[in-house]
Amino acid sequence: DINLSSFQPEKRIEYQIFQQQKKLNEIDLNRYKMQLLPSIVAYGSYSKNAQRTTFDVFDFSKDKQWFTIGLIGITFNWNLFTSGQRYFRIQQAKYNVLKSQYNLDQIKQSLILEYQTALINYQNALASLKNQENNLQLAREVFDVSIKKYQTGVGSNIEVINAEAALKEAQTNYFTALLDVLSAKTDLDKATNTIQ
Repeated sequence: DINLSSFQPEKRIEYQIFQQQKKLNEIDLNRYKMQLLPSIVAYGSYSKNAQRTTFDVFDFSKDKQWFTIGLIGITFNWNLFTSGQRYFRIQQAKYNVLKSQYNLDQIKQSLILEYQTALINYQNALASLKNQENNLQLAREVFDVSIKKYQTGVGSNIEVINAEAALKEAQTNYFTALLDVLSAKTDLDKATNTIQ
């Protein structure tokens, strides 16, 4: 039975990349929507100016006056007619958000499928290893029996050779199954983002 409660696709870098792309598309959509709103800008400036024919700006006597200049203002800007360009940008940005959500859902399903496949492969590899371990034990017993039979004169050397070949084949199959378990465990660790 496959347990998805421990699997968290959000921890995979692939998922995080698509999640960031969706956030960026949402920010882009909000930027285009904000361009439809009017803007009000307030500005101000204050300064003193000394208009003299000589360079004596630090002379503060009464006959050397400083002139005060002040300016404040407000600018209101609202583009009512944009020939549909902003509308189409907003529609494109909405489409991009929907597309990124679809891609996010797709990568999540893909990661879940990868996890399920890796888990099934790991479970199958463990079962195969157990079978090969039993086969190896059986091949050892057959080999031991054939040796005893040969030593007592009841068995033939061909029987011993066949038992030895079967034992070597069982050992090879066992080590192959062991490698399959390690490979499946690596795939499972990769799918759960716990590879070390």
